[in-house]
Amino acid sequence: MEKNKKPSVNNFKLLQDIQAYFCHINNIKNTPELALTYLFYEMRELAKAVKKNDLREIRTELADIVIFAATLANCYPGMLIEGDVTQKLERNFHKYNPAVSKNLKEKGFASAEVLQQMKDLWDRNKNQEFIK
Repeated sequence: MEKNKKPSVNNFKLLQDIQAYFCHINNIKNTPELALTYLFYEMRELAKAVKKNDLREIRTELADIVIFAATLANCYPGMLIEGDVTQKLERNFHKYNPAVSKNLKEKGFASAEVLQQMKDLWDRNKNQEFIK
């Protein structure tokens, strides 16, 4: 990714469309509860793969999670989330500022502590600037 270029996600709609078509031709009727059940199942499978450090299985489970995220979005007519994902990424670039991160690491904070510190410092009202 170019250094000064804003992040942008512009293919999630295609994924949603493909998943909607797959469900349609297979006569699969999804509900938010069913999609969440599958997401939770795939998250557990991912955790097992990570624990085993099985990279092939990690990729497979991550793909399943992305597909079921699209399935969940499709449960809500007209919901297209690629703009929301882009906005969330942009917000995270501001929320988890690399200069602040570097400063905290230089002070001896571990990575998890750095993330928590930065999260605690974030003014939640600023979310409205990024998430429309």
